[in-house]
Amino acid sequence: MLTLIGIPTASTVEPETLKAIYGQADADTDTSLDILYGFRIDVQRQLLCEEAIRIGADYLLMVDSDVVLPPTALRDLLDPPAEIVSGLVRIKSMRRKGEYAAVFKGQPLQYEAIPEGRSRIERCGGACLMIKTEILKDIPRPWFEYHEEPGNAISEDIWFCMQAQKAGIPIWADKRVACGHIIKEQYGFGEGY
Repeated sequence: MLTLIGIPTASTVEPETLKAIYGQADADTDTSLDILYGFRIDVQRQLLCEEAIRIGADYLLMVDSDVVLPPTALRDLLDPPAEIVSGLVRIKSMRRKGEYAAVFKGQPLQYEAIPEGRSRIERCGGACLMIKTEILKDIPRPWFEYHEEPGNAISEDIWFCMQAQKAGIPIWADKRVACGHIIKEQYGFGEGY
């Protein structure tokens, strides 16, 4: 089995992110790593899907450049096998403190309310997202794309989840894979800092 680990990034990858990827324990898969930059995030995610197909990967694990995987994330996301599984990644917003980038019954997930193991969800962010490559043939292209609607924008990862749902593909969140999300603060002088 082969898993492509893909990191979409605006410019750099946090050292903690790479250390966590290289520190994955006992996953029963060979891995390949691809880091993309220089394109919009939706284009990067699309290109990672295409690369997974091109190299014959069984799975694609997307990890954002500021996410820190727990040591058993790769193993846990693959066991049991599923079409789409998300790790839990906190939203970087003080206004939405404690919420995870996953939705169940129309509401953002709160860690304490998530049952142990896996839970079926409606949609999730792409910060830690495992996709079984063969399902991409069942979802129309583009797999990841921003969409603007009057008064609403749909992010590329939510678009992917909506398309997967239309194709009848279940989406899961795995509580065993509670990821870190690095927040860098900028300090300066004057207004705007």
